[in-house]
Amino acid sequence: MKSWLQPHFRQAFASNFNHDYNGAFKYSQPIGNANSYPLGTKYAETSFAYVYKNTLIVTVDVLYQQNSYTDIGSLGTVTGQVNGDHLQWLDNVLGEGSALADVKHIIVQGHFPVIYPVRKTKSSGIYMDDNVDSEFWNVLRRHPVDVFFAGEAHLNTVSKDPQSDILQIVSRGNFFSNFLSIDFTNDTIYITSYDEVGSEKTMQNFNYAASGHIQIFKTAGSKSITATGELSLFDPDDPIIYFNFESKGTLQDRHVLGLGELPGVRRSPTVTSVEIDGKECAESLINVGAFGQDYDAQSTTVELTSGVYGLAGVFTADSRAAIYGMGPHAGTHPISYTLWFKTTSFGARTLLSYEGFWVADIVLNLRLRDGKPEVVYSASQKMFAKNGAYNDGIWHHIAITMPFNGSKLSEIKLYVDGVEVETTLVGNDSIIDLPNGGMMSVGSFGYGGIGSKNVLQRDGFMQGLNFEGTFDDIMVFARSLSHSEIMEMSSTPKSFALRSKISYVLNEAMCLGFDLFGNGVVLRSCTDADGQQWIQDALGYIHNKLKYEKCLVPEENTGGSFAVKVKDCNSELSNFFSWTLDLSSVSHDGTDTLLVVNSNMNNAVELSSEDENDPPGQAWDILYEGDFASSYLTGTPSFAPTKVPTATPSGSPSARPSSKPTSSPTTRPSTSPSASPTSQPTLSPTSVPSSTPTGTPSNLSSNVPSNLPSF
Repeated sequence: MKSWLQPHFRQAFASNFNHDYNGAFKYSQPIGNANSYPLGTKYAETSFAYVYKNTLIVTVDVLYQQNSYTDIGSLGTVTGQVNGDHLQWLDNVLGEGSALADVKHIIVQGHFPVIYPVRKTKSSGIYMDDNVDSEFWNVLRRHPVDVFFAGEAHLNTVSKDPQSDILQIVSRGNFFSNFLSIDFTNDTIYITSYDEVGSEKTMQNFNYAASGHIQIFKTAGSKSITATGELSLFDPDDPIIYFNFESKGTLQDRHVLGLGELPGVRRSPTVTSVEIDGKECAESLINVGAFGQDYDAQSTTVELTSGVYGLAGVFTADSRAAIYGMGPHAGTHPISYTLWFKTTSFGARTLLSYEGFWVADIVLNLRLRDGKPEVVYSASQKMFAKNGAYNDGIWHHIAITMPFNGSKLSEIKLYVDGVEVETTLVGNDSIIDLPNGGMMSVGSFGYGGIGSKNVLQRDGFMQGLNFEGTFDDIMVFARSLSHSEIMEMSSTPKSFALRSKISYVLNEAMCLGFDLFGNGVVLRSCTDADGQQWIQDALGYIHNKLKYEKCLVPEENTGGSFAVKVKDCNSELSNFFSWTLDLSSVSHDGTDTLLVVNSNMNNAVELSSEDENDPPGQAWDILYEGDFASSYLTGTPSFAPTKVPTATPSGSPSARPSSKPTSSPTTRPSTSPSASPTSQPTLSPTSVPSSTPTGTPSNLSSNVPSNLPSF
């Protein structure tokens, strides 16, 4: 029915919003020599341009339909395209508008996002066709467009175009639970996000608090962008979802935008508990990945214990952990899962589940069946590892990745403990095409099918039992992962010391450790004390071994320089916690500067740009366990380190697992916690296997239940 009514929707919108009381079109003033609307097209009254003071605002109707009966996209007869005369008009109006002397800023707005991925909730999740490779986006790139505003996704996401200065801002306006304000001066655009605050029903609290800011400042032909809070920029190559289990939160303290629209929940900005598969969930597993708090998992009965990296999460049959935010999955875009697990369970146990909010016949579920990894795509399609069973009660790392856009089920790569394993396909092979509007859960089924009018029936391979065991470092990427990246993620961590090469000058080994107050770091005489040892996690955070909840972080001084402190690892400042270790340097990812010894030689450290005249002050020996030194021989050695191992110890990553793709194609070929841990972690598990088991251990065979389902 909606397909047939598209022309009527367009006419009704134009009549009620774009015409004045006399029936005249409001936006008919030409933009330079260009018409302000695409005359002669069906978009003549729903696409238009208007100059307001110093800003050109271009609204584009991006809903494209050939006719009411031909499916042209994954969601039917309507998709996101701008083409033909409509596209030519857009190009002309942007060109003419940017040439006007009074125009200082250019804003374009359309309903569907272009840059992938974006946060989504209770949405179709549709994007513009071809994303950043579309003709529509190429037209925007040809002109000095500042911001492209989009909707549809119902959550806020700010992305920067990889090939220009265009910001894509996808915003939420549903029920006025969130909105944006925009202010312009001649050289600056200010954008602020506001969230409704209060315990009354949505739209009845009459109270809003700022939740994020963007400032775009232009000067002398250059542009600088500052983004904070809910409007922070993120790196799409980083894990979108990342549960490291270093602490838990409560739903009371970590609100999820839009959760009040969950069926059966009182519509309010403050939701303190939800029901998931028969269990009331008031806790939150904190997402320290790129999509942040709106992708926390609402949870219950997940306890923290020592894990591979810091703490881990213990799951039982009564545990629940489900994410209300949708995606990041979308159609044929590559998706990757990685995680550590430890279990002795048999049966078809769910590790990660992705199911549609409305559509439930296509999924992307990772599970163990009697310890053997499987990837389920539908009730009749799956692939599984030919050999090996990993329910042996010790830690294993598992990863799956779609190697390119449009991968087939048989082309998904499966890795266990960093080694690619051979797989077998069951059912028809087909290109992975996932529902845009789907939701993830950990260890059990979550919100899948909850938007459907009928109760979800999980048939065939879509069935499964709840996971019973322990998880650590669960990550979901919106891209392909290379084998080398997966090998690094599957390496068990080992602590290291950072010994300054200033030591070569002082003839005394000086290592980075806590200061006397425990909130800063200084150079101290090297010992094997845990306070001088550090561990880097998969996000690049550098944790202290003695207090794993403490991470190295820069702190800006009054003069604009950066000191280096230790603070609770805070997921809201993820860019400021990430570091890269090279053979002889430590660089900070957020500021692109180096960790250096203070030039005053007072044993303090700070961040500074690279200085060719100060090699010892900015150079470090990275010494892993078993290679610590307490002193040097007398005399002044050369600056080349004599104690640095020539090879990384077995199982120890030489640097953070890279969050950047190395050679992952994007198209088909040839066609940080907000609270401290509650207990001290064991940082280096001793039970991680050095080789992949080839079968179920004999001492477990007698424990196999006889009454497990066969799905």
